[in-house]
Amino acid sequence: MELEEINLIGVIEDNVEKQNRFLPGSGFAIKSLEEMKKLISVNESNEACLNFLIFPWNLKKEIVEKLSKWVPKNSNAVVFFPKVEKVEI
Repeated sequence: MELEEINLIGVIEDNVEKQNRFLPGSGFAIKSLEEMKKLISVNESNEACLNFLIFPWNLKKEIVEKLSKWVPKNSNAVVFFPKVEKVEI
């Protein structure tokens, strides 16, 4: 599967220096958490389940805590390291 085929709506990044840029080689926008919240609220129903990929595995707990404050129930995250793990949010 190609990255372009997964219907990714964006990348959330807390580092202000990386925001409003693009994920290298893909063209996917890198947004702040606030920008992504607005984008999701416009495009998705509050009842919709959202799926997230967490790349910084060592920050999984903190990221899931942040997401759990605003994502719809039944949303999920996938962490790839040290093992592939699905996390319910």
